[in-house]
Amino acid sequence: MAKISFVLGLYTVFFSLVSTAVGEEVLITDIFTVQSGSNGGCDSRMGTLDQWHEESINSLDVAITATQNWLNDMRVRQSMDFFFGLNSYTSYADAQGTVTAIEQNIQYVLNFFNREKDSTGTPRYSKVDYWLFCDSNFLTEKKRTDTAQDKDGKEILDKDKNKVSIEKIPKYLEELNKPKSNNKPWWAGDKAKGLNGYYFTDAGNAYCSDARNLGGTAAINIQSPDRVSQTAAIILCPNAFNGVPNKDPPPVPNSYREANLLLKDGYNLGDALPKSTTLVHEMFHALRGTAFLETPDEEYKIMKAINMASGDPGKAQKNPESYVFYIAHMFHLFGKPDGNEPWSIPKNWDFHIIDGGTTKGDKKDMVIGAKVPGPMDVDPDSD
Repeated sequence: MAKISFVLGLYTVFFSLVSTAVGEEVLITDIFTVQSGSNGGCDSRMGTLDQWHEESINSLDVAITATQNWLNDMRVRQSMDFFFGLNSYTSYADAQGTVTAIEQNIQYVLNFFNREKDSTGTPRYSKVDYWLFCDSNFLTEKKRTDTAQDKDGKEILDKDKNKVSIEKIPKYLEELNKPKSNNKPWWAGDKAKGLNGYYFTDAGNAYCSDARNLGGTAAINIQSPDRVSQTAAIILCPNAFNGVPNKDPPPVPNSYREANLLLKDGYNLGDALPKSTTLVHEMFHALRGTAFLETPDEEYKIMKAINMASGDPGKAQKNPESYVFYIAHMFHLFGKPDGNEPWSIPKNWDFHIIDGGTTKGDKKDMVIGAKVPGPMDVDPDSD
């Protein structure tokens, strides 16, 4: 799915003058405008979404703490090498800027989930700008020659009171004519009340009908009197919740606790990602926009992500799923037990590259396999 083409709420003053009130409970409905009803609605998913929200906060927080300690822990450095190509730098000093940027990218997502506030106590991110859907069927296909509608759902007229078609708006025409695309205008406002804008894509409301698709982040283009603005619409497909039909075992774990309990020596990290990581993945798109890779350039498979880090570290540092793998690694390594809570980590595990296939040395048959953690100051592969 085409990803969002802007960065909402990106700021340069980092961590300063921001706060979340101590003890303040943040719900998924505090940070997103969550669609209800039968068209992309999340009514039956609210309990799961709240769980994913809490899992995400816990895992992101642990990953940030680990990243801040990268100089003192070889296990963290090795993971950053796996997923971000850290060993391409000649010294730790040269790598520090990249490590800081990686930490900041993770912090953006954590701040969003925590409903970060500025120095005046105002939430930095408005949920008006971030919508959450649980299917793609809220979109209605239009013709490029149809009369365009504005932010209030009203027909757009020119100065002579003539109706203006969708393709006559320069920004919309640009989206429709993107190279190597078959983009069509899909209107959100008929079924998502208050989201009066267009998403330009091919699949549109059929996106979630493809069993391979778990989620996407749509840029909803909204026409104001003087400009076209964009709103982020995160779409979580039914398969993100239910699992992919006929998927080879093992099935996707329902929680971090469930994922952690699957781990044993050699178990692939790629199979120990809970369903909540789809939401984290999409938030990197929503918050980082075109600063991050988008389809078809991004990689989703763990060994392909590692090969990307080895061959093009700069590209890997913009790959959303590389962050998902790294965050999951850090959470399995440093997370804490919390009874039967979904975010509980009963046992800590480290991961390293091992031959997991029948063809010796063939990278496609290799996995990032689990192992008992060693000391923080010893090369994880020295044993």
